[in-house]
Amino acid sequence: MAIEERDWRWSLIEPGTNRFAGLGSRIEKGVDGQVDIELGYFLLPASWRKGYAGEASRRVIQFGFVQFGQASLIARIDPHNEASPAVARHRGMGHERAALRPDGVTRQIYRLWASGAAHLCESSSLPSPVRFGYGR
Repeated sequence: MAIEERDWRWSLIEPGTNRFAGLGSRIEKGVDGQVDIELGYFLLPASWRKGYAGEASRRVIQFGFVQFGQASLIARIDPHNEASPAVARHRGMGHERAALRPDGVTRQIYRLWASGAAHLCESSSLPSPVRFGYGR
């Protein structure tokens, strides 16, 4: 499957160790017959509970709204994942609905509208706990 020009993925690199921690992404997804832009992050277990998911989601939100002018972003979350809904809510995303993937697996859909993301799109002087390796 070809990666579309509008799909982006980043390596998440731990500061200090320069070890690969996971991936961040901004990907066009079809959900229930509607095309949405999904923010994503995928962390190795050794990188859990270090704040990387929150930082990755903040960076993808900034990228989606500032660089691409998205109207909204979604997160599709496994209902068994206890940490990601908290990250989504912390970033201002609201639970919208449950949706079935084409393979029959249920995901919870969270959405953030651009109007609710202004505070996340301002530049911050705080050091980033994770470095993004940009690429497609």
